[in-house]
Amino acid sequence: MKVYIISLYQSETEKNKLLATLLNKYGHDVCFINAISGSDINAIYYYSLIGTYLEKTKILLTPSELGCLLSHKEALSDFVATGESHALILEDDVIIDDLGLEKLLSIINNIQLFDGFINIGGQYSIHSSRKNIEGKIIQNSPDICKIDNDYLYLLQRTFAYLIASADALKILVLMNDHPFIMDDYVYIYKNAKVKNFYLSSIFSHPVDLAKSTIENERIIRPKLNNTDKLIRRIYSEIKKTVYFKVLRIKSFFKILLKLIDHNLFK
Repeated sequence: MKVYIISLYQSETEKNKLLATLLNKYGHDVCFINAISGSDINAIYYYSLIGTYLEKTKILLTPSELGCLLSHKEALSDFVATGESHALILEDDVIIDDLGLEKLLSIINNIQLFDGFINIGGQYSIHSSRKNIEGKIIQNSPDICKIDNDYLYLLQRTFAYLIASADALKILVLMNDHPFIMDDYVYIYKNAKVKNFYLSSIFSHPVDLAKSTIENERIIRPKLNNTDKLIRRIYSEIKKTVYFKVLRIKSFFKILLKLIDHNLFK
């Protein structure tokens, strides 16, 4: 399988060389993508790109988030051009080992069962949000969960995912229209029409994010009013309770979200 490793350092570091060697050992074709650093993005170029997402979501795209998206855009563009059916996209801080790669082969051997985007790790280290993601187990050994779309807002990170060419193309169409936060999976679901999202924790990610530029920028990002995100969170919490079935308020929230989608609710 074609594997893209997004890195500021290409194949020059020892860690990247080890990553490539380990992936090659399992028959994968490794290609390094030169990552775009947010600090290298011209201010005029930055402001010319962030307006649409800000208008739609009331979320300010940070420079590092824009660089992240542009880096993934390059990887997905190269992948689609190959004509291959699936690819694995990695960021260079991914932690992989032989066991994880053997589990990856198990997923690849059954890839036809998964029509969508497969996130393959890193959720357990994010404020324990992974345990709150609900869905249906599709496969065991390794476990693969088809995520309930009402819980997509809990899914984070883009450091390791499997993607089909059809879904990569859908995301590229949206990227070409305007940038967005690469791990805003609710936005991708709604606007790129990628309908199915899966999760399997076979690769890991560093827990200490103190030196992560993208995470540090997210901490200081100005918080704007985001009614859509708030309602989705309230809805998912209510869905966990017994009162959900009794009060039958699902239709109410769906109508409310439709009003937001059509800019009729402020």
